[in-house]
Amino acid sequence: MKRPICGFNVLSGPVCMRNGKAYFSKARWDGCDKRAPKKGELFISGAIPQAYRATSDMDEEYYIAVPLDPDTYL
Repeated sequence: MKRPICGFNVLSGPVCMRNGKAYFSKARWDGCDKRAPKKGELFISGAIPQAYRATSDMDEEYYIAVPLDPDTYL
């Protein structure tokens, strides 16, 4: 199985709000093969890999990311 260049490293994700403050969420690769993201899922993309949220079901395949609990890094 191929894996993304970032491996299981923590990635920056979309901006979120917590306790009235904006912060970049964190995510990491889920460990599975590439597939097309569904609406609302995080996927990994970019020359400097980051996690993005799919605004609709996508046709192109990407590595899927899972969000990390903010209490572990805030």
